[in-house]
Amino acid sequence: YHGIFMAQHAIGMMLYFAKSLHLSKKQFWPRHEVAEQFFDLSQAKVLIVGCGSIGLKLAELCHAFEMQVSGYRRHIPTENSKKLKWVGPRELQQAIQESKFVVNLLPGTEETFHFFNKEKFSYFSKNSIFINLGRGRTVDENALLELLSKVVLLGCGLDVLENEPPKETHPL
Repeated sequence: YHGIFMAQHAIGMMLYFAKSLHLSKKQFWPRHEVAEQFFDLSQAKVLIVGCGSIGLKLAELCHAFEMQVSGYRRHIPTENSKKLKWVGPRELQQAIQESKFVVNLLPGTEETFHFFNKEKFSYFSKNSIFINLGRGRTVDENALLELLSKVVLLGCGLDVLENEPPKETHPL
């Protein structure tokens, strides 16, 4: 039931960064200032971490945008998919390094607590984008803030935080 809504939400965040919608508050965009910030979703690499039913729906939408999609699971399904390539724990580091978008859809369990930690965030490449639609407790927010302060990420889209609702002074 939630798959299509969550997938559309993720695509909306991807378009926000690809089309630099954060700049739309300006009345005039000097071309030389913003041209290098735009990019096309076509052929952009997406890694969906925790690729269950919602992730499979997101993979369908990404496929419609001609994106290259990988889905991470601890145990790779035996069935093949034309819409995504399966990635296991041994390939995770490389998949993060190669992806423009990393979308977290992990559930909140003991095994996934701070799954995205300082080590995993160190794999992100320059100008990549992290999107969290999974549980807030799967992300080490201090490690994410450190990565953002180093200006490695182009940005992040966060649907949830570890403690909800966040304080108005929360840095994220």
